[in-house]
Amino acid sequence: LSHNELIEINEPCFIQMENLKELNMSFNKLGYIHERGFKNLKNLRVLNMENNRLVKFGTLLFQSLTNLEILDLSSNQLD
Repeated sequence: LSHNELIEINEPCFIQMENLKELNMSFNKLGYIHERGFKNLKNLRVLNMENNRLVKFGTLLFQSLTNLEILDLSSNQLD
C-alpha cells in the first residue's frame, strides 16, 4: 500500500487480514489512524509507516500487534 496517497485508516480496515505478516504503508499522506485501525493483525511482524504525516496516535493503536518485531515510523511529524 505504499505510494498511494492514503490519508487515513478507519476502523476496521484490516479486520479480515489476520494472517498478514508484513504491511508497508510508507510514502503516503497518512495523518490519521483510528486507534483500532490495526485490530486483528495479530500475526503482523513488520509495519512500515515511514514518510507520512503522522503527528500522534492513540495508546491502543498497537495493542493487538502482539507479534510485531519491526516498526518504522521515521520521517513523520511525531511529537
